[in-house]
Amino acid sequence: MKIALLIISISLIACSTKDKPAVGVSVSIPPLAYLVERIADTTVAVNILVPETTSPETFEPTPRQLKEISQSRIYISIGLIDFERELNKSITKLSDSLQVVDLSDGVGVMAGSCSHADHAGHIHGIDPHTWLSPRLMRGFSQKIAAELCKIFPKNKELYNNNLKTLIGEIDSLDSYIISKKLKSFAIGHPSLTYFARDYGIEQFAIEVEGKEPSATQMREIIDRLKKNNIKVIVYNRRLAPAAAETIARETGTATFDFDPLARDWLINMYRVVDVL
Repeated sequence: MKIALLIISISLIACSTKDKPAVGVSVSIPPLAYLVERIADTTVAVNILVPETTSPETFEPTPRQLKEISQSRIYISIGLIDFERELNKSITKLSDSLQVVDLSDGVGVMAGSCSHADHAGHIHGIDPHTWLSPRLMRGFSQKIAAELCKIFPKNKELYNNNLKTLIGEIDSLDSYIISKKLKSFAIGHPSLTYFARDYGIEQFAIEVEGKEPSATQMREIIDRLKKNNIKVIVYNRRLAPAAAETIARETGTATFDFDPLARDWLINMYRVVDVL
């Protein structure tokens, strides 16, 4: 509701000004900026709503950010994070010429790890981290390129050539992951659900319903990791790392600091693959 009210106020302001929309693209999270920049190169300016250092689960756009979206030609989102869903419901009020691209359309979404109704950040029961699946990002790249070609047709040849290069690099990443024969792993916040599904491995979540585990739950997790011979714990040091670090000490397991929102998506994925 708060976002909807902000959009109404911003749209009224926009209607009362003579500013022309800037040629550009707005995206919800940094990894989507990576795709746009790889495809469009320097032909468009990219505006990112959620900074790398901010959790999308608690994020709310500011009036200034909404105005920046209104001055864009396209707004692209994963479509499964709470603020995205609320924004997508009323974002077209910002500008008649704004093209909204929801990348969740046609995606076979997976259940999230939480089972309680008030979990913040995403649709109840749905895991939103689709961008951490190389195979899904391949499709997202194609969809983004198609939309860019519609809006900026004079750059179609450039976009298609860049898309071909990007798809080749994503396919190389996919082949590399398959060749690594990855093993199951532990993770603080279960953000690699789609990744684990795609490559037939299991992620053992340390969070319990979106929260740090209790002492009893911690012991159960430690026993489970030992039983399954887990060698690495992936976690984000910015997000309540105490449990992951304690479990790592108890089990002698290596840790890896992983930011799901890193802007250089391809390098970020290679980094996490190399430690699994």
